[in-house]
Amino acid sequence: MAEQGRQDWLHDLAIQAKHGDSNAMEQLLMASEIKNVVYKTANEEVGPANADDIYQHVCESIWKKLDTWQEQSKITSWVKRVAFNECIDFIRKTKPQTLIFTDTLPVTPKEPDQHAHILDQEKETILAKALQAMEGRCGKMLTLFLLEGRDKKVIMQIVQLKKSSFYDAFNDCCKVLEKKIRRFL
Repeated sequence: MAEQGRQDWLHDLAIQAKHGDSNAMEQLLMASEIKNVVYKTANEEVGPANADDIYQHVCESIWKKLDTWQEQSKITSWVKRVAFNECIDFIRKTKPQTLIFTDTLPVTPKEPDQHAHILDQEKETILAKALQAMEGRCGKMLTLFLLEGRDKKVIMQIVQLKKSSFYDAFNDCCKVLEKKIRRFL
């Protein structure tokens, strides 16, 4: 019953904050339930290293957008959605650039269409050699992505990494692959 009382208190606090009570807003932002929802969401979506930044952005969003919260819904549900949206924004801003294989090859003049397949075969051969030279998880992730055309979400499950760790690892692997490709050129 104490938990329900706490939920009611939090709900009433959010209503007061929504109607301009700055003290209630401060208490709301510092409430453990709000922090827990934000940090749990941030840890799952972008990793613990970025959770503090997400929390700061969520606090700003709550401050600016609390008037959009529908009072009949739970404040923690609304905050979770705000936190998730902030994570999506964070991922978009920091999204690792996917290595485009042809960007690492020297620029050659456009040849007639009859020879285009030869260039593609050469690129594939160099890519295959570079991937074979890679060890462990990097080789596996990039082979699945570049040669087999697998989706990153599927690869994430195959290599058993969380989203935040996966994108860091994937980006690092792309950098390693780029160096290996340059050795084969």
